[in-house]
Amino acid sequence: MRTRLNELKGKLAEAGRRVLILEAGPARHQGHMISSTLHARRGLPDSGQNIHAVHLHHYTGPGLATALAACALTVTHLEDRDVVFHEIHRALEKRDHFQVVYRIRTADDRIKWVWDHGSGVFSAEGGLQFLEGFAFDITDHMRIQEELRMTEERFAKIFQASPDWVSITTLEDGAYIDVNDGYLKASGYTRDEVMGHTSLEIDIWERASDRRRLVRKIRDQGLVRNEEVRFRTKTGNLRSVLWSAVPITLGDRECILGWGRDITEYKYLCLLYTSPSPRDRTRSRMPSSA
Repeated sequence: MRTRLNELKGKLAEAGRRVLILEAGPARHQGHMISSTLHARRGLPDSGQNIHAVHLHHYTGPGLATALAACALTVTHLEDRDVVFHEIHRALEKRDHFQVVYRIRTADDRIKWVWDHGSGVFSAEGGLQFLEGFAFDITDHMRIQEELRMTEERFAKIFQASPDWVSITTLEDGAYIDVNDGYLKASGYTRDEVMGHTSLEIDIWERASDRRRLVRKIRDQGLVRNEEVRFRTKTGNLRSVLWSAVPITLGDRECILGWGRDITEYKYLCLLYTSPSPRDRTRSRMPSSA
């Protein structure tokens, strides 16, 4: 396998030495317009085609010639080279198109991500003559994906670390999409008892009308902030909660990200210390937490 891979690398190097044309901007290929991409075609040295300005690699003049002489693929990031060669090797073995995403290092030592789509062109005898295809600069796309991934990770950590009642439910019917550990601990339910059900089905709201009222408010005002409601735990105890919520979209579903701060004990202490007589204080009883 290693010997065949080295042979392929040699063929690719030879094919790369012949000529590499990289054209910046919109390009046409088989009748289709490709916008905001980088068009790459590898051809034969006697094709009469010139090397245009290279936006993707930022090699120009003698620097480009030197890079091509070494091998067009040597600009591939060191950590990605084996993947690139194996993917191209697999496609050439099957006489198929290859598609591979990898990093390149530009002449000014910047890293860019590209999506390379191409195929080999073979002689009548079956020998590899050259490669042709397209290289798309997807650096911005990959950067956005990485930022989204990091944002999702941070959100997940905050979501799970919060001691409050935090949940994601569908806006329409209150079906649970996710809940944090604080929600489960406070309500007394397990994850399996919650997921796949709606908040009305497990009877979490003391009054179903509260949910309908707050959903209307979310639709009208775009958020709910510190609305006092009462949630019912699995054992039937009622907890006073300051509930806030904002609408979010997950895929094609409208959802609610809601979080509640349990103020039951706070309200009890306020009642205890504002009661007019010791007898009333004695009658007050700390509510159960579950």
